Amino acid sequence: MLKKKKKIIKIFKSKFKKNKKKFHPFFIGKIFFEDDKIIKVAVLDGYLVINKKDIYAKNLDIKNYLGKTLFNTQTNIISSQTLIPNVNDYK
Repeated sequence: MLKKKKKIIKIFKSKFKKNKKKFHPFFIGKIFFEDDKIIKVAVLDGYLVINKKDIYAKNLDIKNYLGKTLFNTQTNIISSQTLIPNVNDYK
């Protein structure tokens, strides 16, 4: 979810990279790197590397991810751990 606009995006696959230095709590969820294929999002113990092709946003065209903040509510996190979605609905 993009924080200020309350727009929902779905990330299907990401890779976690551990970092020795921890990010400041205000920096967690920020997209701090972007190129043509990937974005990097700061998390507590490292960062996530996400391919842009693995991001789905209905009715939302984001050209520039850099500097945006991603966050999730507790109920969404619990729901994502227990729900098995039908991937064919998103293509």
